[in-house]
Amino acid sequence: MNPQVSSIVDVILDRSPEELIGGVLLALVLALGLSGLFHLIRRKVSDTSTLIICLALSSNLVAMTVAGAYIRYKVMEGKPSRRGMMSAGSRLPPPGMGESRSMFMASRILEAADRNGDHRLSADEAALLAAQFVKESGGGGDEPISEEKLRAAIRARLGPHSGMGMGIDGPSLPPEQPLVNEPTGVFGKAGKRRHLDAERSTPSGPPS
Repeated sequence: MNPQVSSIVDVILDRSPEELIGGVLLALVLALGLSGLFHLIRRKVSDTSTLIICLALSSNLVAMTVAGAYIRYKVMEGKPSRRGMMSAGSRLPPPGMGESRSMFMASRILEAADRNGDHRLSADEAALLAAQFVKESGGGGDEPISEEKLRAAIRARLGPHSGMGMGIDGPSLPPEQPLVNEPTGVFGKAGKRRHLDAERSTPSGPPS
């Protein structure tokens, strides 16, 4: 698929149902307004093609202005609440655009991969999380996955109100691909507790 077309599809799939319904309603209002203006003005203009072009350009400018204002409103609205929720350690709202999305993703990845609770991401923790993600995306095996499968896996975990499936309890799995002996995910809170308990139970000093 063409990269431009694929990016448009990704943007549409990232929208919530409310946003999609609002976009359809806005398009309907613009279409009705365009049709009404055309019927009012066409008797006064001899060249109908020029009239149609002018009306289409005007409706496109209105749609671009409304979309830009909405995106700016969502980004400005989400920044303060997102910072406050990050400091409180609770779940974040749906990602916005640009910096807001990167902040959201960084928080979810760190929360899912941080096994020792030091709020830092080490190379080993990142490798373990990446390996687990590839196994889940490829059906649980060790086979490498293609770019198409990787995009599909990210899209499946990155819904309008999720962070790649990396919730409080770790990476989410489809119903048909449960992890064996790990119901809450390898990097979930239960996995952290088992990992820390195992470290505490292991003798720190050399055997006598």
